[in-house]
Parts: sequence; C-alpha cells; structure tokens
Amino acid sequence: MIVFEHKILAYGAYSFRQNKITQLYVDPEYQGWYFGQKLLYQLEKIAQGYGFLDVTVHAYLPAVSFFQKHHYSAIKKNSHIYQGQEILTFFMKKL
Repeated sequence: MIVFEHKILAYGAYSFRQNKITQLYVDPEYQGWYFGQKLLYQLEKIAQGYGFLDVTVHAYLPAVSFFQKHHYSAIKKNSHIYQGQEILTFFMKKL
C-alpha cells in the first residue's frame, strides 16, 4: 500500500493459494507515477518467494495494456453482466 498524508494512493494484494494478483489499484490522480509498477513488482516478488515463476491476474479492460507492458499475456476473455452492462475482464498470465 502506498499512502501519503493519510490518503491511499495505491494498493495491491496477492493470493499464494491461487497464485494470483487479486487486487491492484492506483488512484486515477496518481496513475503514471509508477505506483502500479512498483506494487506489481512487489507482488511478483512475493509470488517468487512462494516458488512461483508465473503469476496470474483477472484484469478489467482498462488495465489490460498496463499488464501487457509488464509482460503479461491475455489468455482468456470473460464477459460479465453487472447492473445491466457488459463488463469485460481478461485472465492474464506472466510467463
């Protein structure tokens, strides 16, 4: 978690049971400040500490390019209906 003056700027979480990044969020005001990259590297190091060399994530469409820049590949596209709207997510894996 990255906090400045009592404001959460970014946070992330990793599940070793699923070998999956379960959360990665950066406040829109602070996107482009490398907070997401820093947290992603920390989460990947945690996965490596558990012996995993590959990591997975379910990414919403706006985040797909971020993960692709960091060597993740989209494996499967998923479509969900939420409050009457289609939401696209992608199962991604770093190889």
